[in-house]
Amino acid sequence: MDNLLNDIKVLKSIMMTAYRKTLNHEKSRFIRENADKYKENYLKIDNELKILGIKNPNPYMNLDMWEGCWREKETYEERKHIVISMYDELITRLSNNNIEKVEIEYKFNKDIDSEIQKLPELFNTDFSTGDLNRIGLTCRGILEKVSMYLVENILDTSYSQSPKDIKSSFEKLISEKIPGKTNEELRKYAKGTNDLANALTHKTTPDKLTTKICINATICLLKVIEEIINI
Repeated sequence: MDNLLNDIKVLKSIMMTAYRKTLNHEKSRFIRENADKYKENYLKIDNELKILGIKNPNPYMNLDMWEGCWREKETYEERKHIVISMYDELITRLSNNNIEKVEIEYKFNKDIDSEIQKLPELFNTDFSTGDLNRIGLTCRGILEKVSMYLVENILDTSYSQSPKDIKSSFEKLISEKIPGKTNEELRKYAKGTNDLANALTHKTTPDKLTTKICINATICLLKVIEEIINI
């Protein structure tokens, strides 16, 4: 989070310095010398805010766009107010770490619970795209462990599918515990949750909303499996 806040401060400084340039040659030179730095910081901030699920309050993707805005304002105070109103609420929110968190109290068994607790640890701390990908990988790993648990402890010993195949082991669990019913919706739910974890693992631009949905879907599937086991 500190890196994001520093990037925002750099961008604010460039924006506020730019509108103080009154002479045309000074203004043109400043924009030329700082255009790349501004754009680089803007894109970094925009990407991090997307991951956080926060809308970027700054619509000015480059210094030329920003110049077009500030030239319409007659006084420095008007120009300064635009920048302050644009970023102060966001900076306060990020500084207070006022970002939605995930809490998980659910427990399945000792072996799998240690993996479950990794999910809020990854989600609630500073993160990058790689951290969100790792959450998808962790969800997939949890489902594989649950599948292995079913194969080794619950399902009929004649079951011959891959012990890590959650879709197949879940279908076998349904057929054994709820015979005579297809339960297509439950089968689709298991497959969809596994597919979501796989997609998050490989997604190049993951976001916190999709990640949170993946976490919740994984925990809910474990609860469904537990209910079926206890029938």
